[in-house]
Amino acid sequence: MSNWRPSTMTEDRLQDFAEKGLLPPKAGAHWRAPLAEHEEPQPKADEIVSDPSVPQVALEGN
Repeated sequence: MSNWRPSTMTEDRLQDFAEKGLLPPKAGAHWRAPLAEHEEPQPKADEIVSDPSVPQVALEGN
């Protein structure tokens, strides 16, 4: 059994983070939201998984 829950992150939310300066632009960093059907992270060989709650805390503080 996994401790992961399906992600609620979307491309729109990531773009919002980038517009607020919390993520680098997608063209340079190549970030992406997970596919909705993936219940666990499935990063490609050159990707890392990041916890989106860190930028969210920063957004809520503004």
